[in-house]
Amino acid sequence: MKVIIYIINKLLIMLMLLQTVLIHPNKNQDEIGYFYITTQAAYYIPHALGTLGSKFSPSFITPQFNSVEPNEQISPSAWGSIKIISYLGYYKSFKLFNDPYSLLLKDNKINLDFRIGLSPIILLLKGMLNFTPIAFMNLYTGSEIGIGWQGFGFKGIGVHIGNGQYSSNPEFYSEITMGGKLQFDLNATLDGDWTHIITIIGNNILYVNNPHASNNQLWKYKADEGKNINGFTIIPYIALAYKMPLPLNLIGILYEGKTYIGYARKVSTTQNKGWGSDFFYHNLSLIAKFEIMEVLDLDILFKFSTAPIYTADTIGIADISKRTATGNSYIYYDSIGFSLTYRFNSNSI
Repeated sequence: MKVIIYIINKLLIMLMLLQTVLIHPNKNQDEIGYFYITTQAAYYIPHALGTLGSKFSPSFITPQFNSVEPNEQISPSAWGSIKIISYLGYYKSFKLFNDPYSLLLKDNKINLDFRIGLSPIILLLKGMLNFTPIAFMNLYTGSEIGIGWQGFGFKGIGVHIGNGQYSSNPEFYSEITMGGKLQFDLNATLDGDWTHIITIIGNNILYVNNPHASNNQLWKYKADEGKNINGFTIIPYIALAYKMPLPLNLIGILYEGKTYIGYARKVSTTQNKGWGSDFFYHNLSLIAKFEIMEVLDLDILFKFSTAPIYTADTIGIADISKRTATGNSYIYYDSIGFSLTYRFNSNSI
């Protein structure tokens, strides 16, 4: 009951904020607001899961496991998996102290973004606040609440109940994001349509919580592998991109790291022959953005990732808590993702 009341309170707060945005006087020409629909899909490529003893785990190769009896053995798909989710959202931008002739005060603004997301196994509500105090700095925070269930062979949100099995009951989750980034565009000092060389350096702090999970209990988050525990994660990132006045509007490369911090990091460390709660994940993505129409964009992302190598006698165990990380890692083709966004009545208000 407490969880339901908590979710309802969060929903009411976000809806009140959205109402405030929608009824704001429409006299300021420095404001932009629009509704949008986004559909995101990703294909996760199957691979050998690091069982071939090399630093690169080839795709479409069946993993080779030793016997794990009496434990349950994992059964990876030979064809990979697909995830899809759609959002209905509202975006609002307020310019602050805007001085087009100042390098520091150009395009200073506050951005608000509220969205409802729905997939075959997840329903969520998310709000984001971005603040640009000076032109090259962006600070942000956000909150997301949702519920996940089991369907189509996947589990949206679910605690691990033993032997690689996850709860079949619908479960709530919440997350809080905060962070900041430095952003530089060569076009700010060198005018021209072809001078948009963009560099971004930033860091996220993410707290994710499943109220159904006890301390140290693993759980699935949005149909992932199931290595999640309640706690804090840091996600440092850096991006380099080139923006062009073409239908192929942007190309670039994005690096993201990810690791637990604080208490969560010590739950099952490599040093203590655990599953690797202290492992630092690396992701490298090639990105492209197509401007199909003024109100319609298509983003494409191809991701490479790293994962921990487990001992030969535990890598095939479905219960992640029983695996033993070796301290080494491998690289693999992770996924290819698509994001299609349509904006309704995008205009200056």
